[in-house]
Amino acid sequence: MAGEYIDSCKGKAFAVLFFVFVGGMAAGALSLKVYQRQSGVEVAAVTQRHQHQPTLAVERLREELNLNETQFVEVQSVLDECIMREADLLTQLALTRTDGRGRIMRILNESQQQKFDTLLRQVSTANPED
Repeated sequence: MAGEYIDSCKGKAFAVLFFVFVGGMAAGALSLKVYQRQSGVEVAAVTQRHQHQPTLAVERLREELNLNETQFVEVQSVLDECIMREADLLTQLALTRTDGRGRIMRILNESQQQKFDTLLRQVSTANPED
């Protein structure tokens, strides 16, 4: 009888732990999305806007310049490095903008904050690549 009770408790404990972990993962994913939306850090969107198609570029260079295999590998390596560096810089830029905007908002009073938001929206509408 005690063995049956322990077995039923094990099953319930497993189910509780399973739902706690799944709920935690879902809450974490949702929290990250809300944070990104609220803070304006759209890192994925920024990097996608400037994303290159390195494979096509390297293949075209290979054909146009008649690159040998060694040159092809070296050119591909350089392009990969540059693209990764560009993605890092775009991420840093997005984070710097968010940090600066947050710091400015803390300085301003409520009516100034509303005006500042309006100005930022006007600038971002005028400059869609930002």
